[in-house]
Amino acid sequence: GGTPAPLAVTESFSTACLPGTRPRWNQLAWTASIPSGADVKFEMRTAPALPDGGAGGFTAWVVVANPPLAGEPATCSMSGPSPCPVLLEPLLGAPAVENEKMEMKITLTSAAGAIPTLTSYQVTFDCVPSE
Repeated sequence: GGTPAPLAVTESFSTACLPGTRPRWNQLAWTASIPSGADVKFEMRTAPALPDGGAGGFTAWVVVANPPLAGEPATCSMSGPSPCPVLLEPLLGAPAVENEKMEMKITLTSAAGAIPTLTSYQVTFDCVPSE
């Protein structure tokens, strides 16, 4: 018996934008199965790229989605409907939304033996002109 401990996975992302442009983290979408009482939490933090290719200091973690607790559906498609996909810019804010490196932590929390599954997720970024 008992409920399994939350399972957390952290994924790292890097952008590749051409000289004269900078990245802007754009949207998050996912496909999940979330039993009653369970939830899936997506958190992000970003860091600037250093000249040697490493990451600078990371920002604090920000919860960008937490279905179903924050009102998002179990499956949140890039094609909508609202509130999907999740728009990252208002959540990450400036300057974090324009950092080249990003980490996303996904925490799956079970309830009474009902374990959520995350089938897939997608994060997009745009390359925008540098000011």
